[in-house]
Amino acid sequence: MSQPNLFRFATSELSQDAFLCWLLSWASPQYQNQDLTLHQCAQELLKAFFKQHPDKQFPHQIESIEVYKQDDNIDVWCTINDKYAILIEDKTNTSEHDNQLTRYLSKLEERGIDANCIFPIYLKTYEQSDYKPVQKAGYSVFTRKHLLSVFSNHQDRIENAIFKDFYSHLIHIQNDVDSFRNTPLDKWTFNAWKGFYQYLQDELGVMTGWSYVPNQNDGFMGAWFCFEGLGDGNSKPYLQLEQSKLCYKIEVDSPDSAIQASLCNYWHSLFLDRAKSGNLNLIKPARFGRGRTMTFCVDQQDYRQTMPDGLIDLKTTANYLRKHIEFLCSAGKLSDATGQAE
Repeated sequence: MSQPNLFRFATSELSQDAFLCWLLSWASPQYQNQDLTLHQCAQELLKAFFKQHPDKQFPHQIESIEVYKQDDNIDVWCTINDKYAILIEDKTNTSEHDNQLTRYLSKLEERGIDANCIFPIYLKTYEQSDYKPVQKAGYSVFTRKHLLSVFSNHQDRIENAIFKDFYSHLIHIQNDVDSFRNTPLDKWTFNAWKGFYQYLQDELGVMTGWSYVPNQNDGFMGAWFCFEGLGDGNSKPYLQLEQSKLCYKIEVDSPDSAIQASLCNYWHSLFLDRAKSGNLNLIKPARFGRGRTMTFCVDQQDYRQTMPDGLIDLKTTANYLRKHIEFLCSAGKLSDATGQAE
């Protein structure tokens, strides 16, 4: 950002709610003559929300709009033409919780709004690895890229400083998320890690999910590869990426520390022995922990492969991880963690 930006300081979801309410209000025909460019942008945004639910009928002309903020704890909702309702659950770095999505839908229905006329939108301006619960609740996901797609059609003509600041704010986030492609590996931000994990999730198609993992050392961005049919009833192996570190871990059912120790040693010996024939450089972690989840092997090197200029080589990195995933699925197929491999 080349100049101070309002949304660098107004970072809360409430600030984003306020911007959405402000912009959507410009969709009203009464403001068409005051700022036509903002009016057109707001109308296009409303139509983009409607089109996220192609199974429902929606108005092709917006004649009136009423916008509400934090009404019945709903972030943003608005009525169109006194008939249709757009319900927006607005998120930045948080995600859905406590069955809130279903509750908000019920609240609008209790007001007498026809369920077929309610258009639930889950608006997310930062990354999220899993939207299945959102979609199951009947919401359509509207991401930062969706917003940018609408805004980019108008940003050259809009002179309003609030709009331009929010647009620049979104571009800044997008550039930060995409920076893993053109930034040295040791300079990646948490947003760059999110962008990288999202790339792997899309490219590999088998990542279970990713999120921030807090700990006493400021935490890390973690990602997981978990598969059915591995291990037995006592323990289950899986892969975990701890930013630059690739870990082989087990999830143990028993709270008994002696059983945990035995299983950790068992999996370590088994995988270390098999890794030799698979030409994988697995080593023992700095220490074996104790608990329901434990690291029993780690890759000896940073799994991220680089090009001659030191930037990440995404194709070879994905292939490198595929090799470890295949190895996990092969070595982890045991009928009994205290018996013989299949």
